[in-house]
Amino acid sequence: MNVAKIRYPELAAPNETIYTGSQWGEHTKEYYTSVNMRFRSIAKRYNMPVRIPYAFFKDLLSENDLVVVLLENIDCLFRLQGKASSFG
Repeated sequence: MNVAKIRYPELAAPNETIYTGSQWGEHTKEYYTSVNMRFRSIAKRYNMPVRIPYAFFKDLLSENDLVVVLLENIDCLFRLQGKASSFG
């Protein structure tokens, strides 16, 4: 963040609002929820899939990797609906 403050001082205040001291550097939950809801409404408006369809990757992944991808997709779908997810 220090480099960003030096190079882009005009972005310092907005970034400090969404990065509120997390030791891992992630955004606030409210920011993620806001972005997910906006993405969901745009995808719905333009009839876009929100995740890569299963048919594209089902024959490319091992069984273990397929389980991981499917759980990640479930997690994403919960979050796009503003719901809590036990997957991530």
